[in-house]
Amino acid sequence: FFAFAQGVFFTDKYGIAIMGGYIIIFSIIGVYWIWEIIVKKNDFTLPKIPYWKYWVIPFAILSFWSPVELQFKPIYLLTSDYGTSFCFTAPVILAILSLYHPKVNIAVLRVTGFVGLFLGILNLTYIFLDGILWLIILHIPLFVISLYCLILSYQRITLKYKSL
Repeated sequence: FFAFAQGVFFTDKYGIAIMGGYIIIFSIIGVYWIWEIIVKKNDFTLPKIPYWKYWVIPFAILSFWSPVELQFKPIYLLTSDYGTSFCFTAPVILAILSLYHPKVNIAVLRVTGFVGLFLGILNLTYIFLDGILWLIILHIPLFVISLYCLILSYQRITLKYKSL
């Protein structure tokens, strides 16, 4: 969905415009998630999650809420761009995967985290443009959680969590 929702658009001057890079990147992520559906490596049985892992939750909430302006109205929880934009959806999904790590599909975590970090860095470079500071702030969860998940994906797994 993201491949075409964010990779194809229309302009008045040129008509349809296709961002091939976005379509390729998001299609690769889609293939990894389809592969996860087949192999079922993610284990979402309720583990005993260490308290320190919950630091991602405020970032995930901000990303889910994604208020269009600096007003945290409760209605934005129902009307935000979450679910239609990779930049707001990925931090929530990655936050959930990070809570269940190491019982997740590491390849999916790594690829999604890498693309999220890449797009997070690209969006944070807009800091040099005037008038879009709030948009940059909304991309901080994408950058931070993606970086964290990418690091997690390379971490050697030695801990075992007990199920409740």
